[in-house]
Amino acid sequence: MNANTLYFLGLIFFMTITTQATVNKPILLITTNKGKFEEIKRFAHQIDPEISIEQVNIELPEYQNINIKEVALGKAKHAWNVLKEPLLIDDGGIYIEKYNQFPGVFSKFVYEGIGLEGVWDLAKSDPRGYFLTCLVFVDSKGEHHFFEGKCHGTFIQPTQEEILQQLPYQSIFRPAGYTQTLAQLRATKEEVHYHHRFRAVNNFLEWLKLQK
Repeated sequence: MNANTLYFLGLIFFMTITTQATVNKPILLITTNKGKFEEIKRFAHQIDPEISIEQVNIELPEYQNINIKEVALGKAKHAWNVLKEPLLIDDGGIYIEKYNQFPGVFSKFVYEGIGLEGVWDLAKSDPRGYFLTCLVFVDSKGEHHFFEGKCHGTFIQPTQEEILQQLPYQSIFRPAGYTQTLAQLRATKEEVHYHHRFRAVNNFLEWLKLQK
């Protein structure tokens, strides 16, 4: 075996190992919300068991903008400046149809301010609404890619149902075509048919697969 053959065999081996390492490298999800992380990790595993999601706890600025994509992009840029490596941002909210993009990006603050009963008071005259998830993936070049998922449905009056503290709205929202709330349907096989975050994650992973 001559030197050229050894060189090319070594090069092929190196490329194989490098490619494998890149494929198997965990996707960094930047969030302090354990509920979001667990959902994305679970959905990603359902779609592709070889995908690994790793949570990175970084406090991100709360950008004041009603446009969810602008808010998610701002957080993505901030996280990129800190880490300088590929990462994923999840942002989103719940929307009452009769209002203009509300609560939307302010969903967390509205819940903390008036609670689920207060949200129901706002929605009950026309309870139509939707959840929207916006994912932003920042690649190794620092370029941004957006992926969205939406779930239409209706608000319901709060009950004694146990509230998921990090995902509280799921207990007062029924996806269109279902009689159970998002919280009651959580981790069932039905999720793949309606869940906003599953749709966004699926769109992201479909795109990621094409990049390999």
